[in-house]
Amino acid sequence: IFLIDSGSGKACNGDSDCPTGEICYPQGDRCMSNYPNPRMLDVSLIERDACKLVTVYFAYDSAEVVAEAQRWLAYNVHCLKARDVKKLTLRGHADSRGPSPYNQKLSMERGEAVKAALAKEGLDIPVEIRGFGERAPLREGKSEKDYAYNRRVEFSIR
Repeated sequence: IFLIDSGSGKACNGDSDCPTGEICYPQGDRCMSNYPNPRMLDVSLIERDACKLVTVYFAYDSAEVVAEAQRWLAYNVHCLKARDVKKLTLRGHADSRGPSPYNQKLSMERGEAVKAALAKEGLDIPVEIRGFGERAPLREGKSEKDYAYNRRVEFSIR
């Protein structure tokens, strides 16, 4: 979930409305450059099973994990370790624009990018990647905000 931290805060309908380096976050229709600092969510103060994993969102037509998302992934690694998770599934998604085979490939690339970023943060458990392309949207609409919600990688633990 996106939370406001910093950036221009300019109203937006899509990434193209934002200054370079910012993304139009869907939950506020505002241009933002950062996810909140994960230290705001001190895992040591939360019960182990209540530690909530954060979904990572992506810019249009991109599988790049931006620096701000990397901070949240560091937080997720801390949560996964605190919960003693033994296996993780990453569920990659794309918005409905583009041909289905491309969206499937992009959703897998997003999962792979998140997996690599988690490994960089020291996560050393088995990670399965599942790509859903545009088949499992959070939002069915055709607005830029709807599309932004659908460009994501979700975390599933067992």
